[in-house]
Amino acid sequence: MSEDDPTVMGRGPVSISRILSLLVAVVYVVAAFVWGDFPTFGRTLLYCIMVVACIWLPESMGEYTGPRVSRRRPSAPGAVWLLGWIVLLLPGLICAYWWVTGAVN
Repeated sequence: MSEDDPTVMGRGPVSISRILSLLVAVVYVVAAFVWGDFPTFGRTLLYCIMVVACIWLPESMGEYTGPRVSRRRPSAPGAVWLLGWIVLLLPGLICAYWWVTGAVN
């Protein structure tokens, strides 16, 4: 895979990474809407927007440092992309664990 490949790290208009991340985010948001209250839905939506942005736009999100952060070096796009996936999948993995172990009724 070359750097110009549009499927590398979510680059390009349509990639497997973008489609899968959007699908996972939609499942989270719909579940929050169906089984949660409005604040839960809002928090889930904002969470998914930020995490999907890290997956879809790792270069841009890696350059963002925020208004109060003294660190001015950009993060590696690969690290932003990978951590975006970890953070996106973590709630689903936790819920699956709870379901398998019977921790949630």
